[in-house]
Amino acid sequence: MVIKMNQTSSDRAGVAIGIGGLNLQVTPEGRTDYEFIYNNNVYGHFNYQKVLRSEALMKSGGNLLNLANKLDDYKATFNGRSSLNINIRKAECPSDFEETMGNYQKQLDDKTKCFFNKEEHVYTENNQVVGVLREYSIETKKKIFVDSTYYDAINYKGQNYFLYPLKLDHYYLCVYNNTTLIAIIMKESALLKKDNYTVYALDNADSDFLCMMTAKFDYTYFQPEKRRDSNGHVTIEHQIPKFAHKSQKIAYGDKFDQNFIDRITATSN
Repeated sequence: MVIKMNQTSSDRAGVAIGIGGLNLQVTPEGRTDYEFIYNNNVYGHFNYQKVLRSEALMKSGGNLLNLANKLDDYKATFNGRSSLNINIRKAECPSDFEETMGNYQKQLDDKTKCFFNKEEHVYTENNQVVGVLREYSIETKKKIFVDSTYYDAINYKGQNYFLYPLKLDHYYLCVYNNTTLIAIIMKESALLKKDNYTVYALDNADSDFLCMMTAKFDYTYFQPEKRRDSNGHVTIEHQIPKFAHKSQKIAYGDKFDQNFIDRITATSN
């Protein structure tokens, strides 16, 4: 199974502002729309919206701690074989983790910590929760620096999935059902500003799920930011994704399999 995703429109870009001498990223009301193509037909659509409430800035009174603890408003809808809504909520802290300002953390050994974001993504269908996604990072202390690696984990309709982003010749997202590779999502251009993707997947994989993960891959890592300088001039920048480094490749490079893509391509022609 091969699915194409194109970004059909976007009016979303964050604006960096200054509070207390620090630059903070604020994302205004905006939307990004995606279209999915399967067997030369439109398979589905995904709409994404994210906003940091303007009143959060007002209520924070310049207090960076209050602002940092303010959850973004987030909503998305997907229409394919099924129709789903996606929102975020604050995750509960597991008993073996401890809460910090921006996430939950767990000491794995004397040099390694596991973190996951307080904001978990919730997928609902017919008003029933069918999936919950958490974003994880692993930090390992080296002699003079800290290595960080990233992955997502989601239980969706009773299945456990793990998603590993990689920067190789292209940007990839390797999707596993437990320990089985079921899909590789490829950003077609290595250029950050290009927004077309191809999903190479097993025929029995959940196509709705893979479409939603492809959209999340784009809006999490590849959406532009507006930067305003001291003179008020605005420029649009595409930031290099945080996973695009050697440590990620060393940790999860074996999750990628070019032969998998070749097999899916051969059977889909």
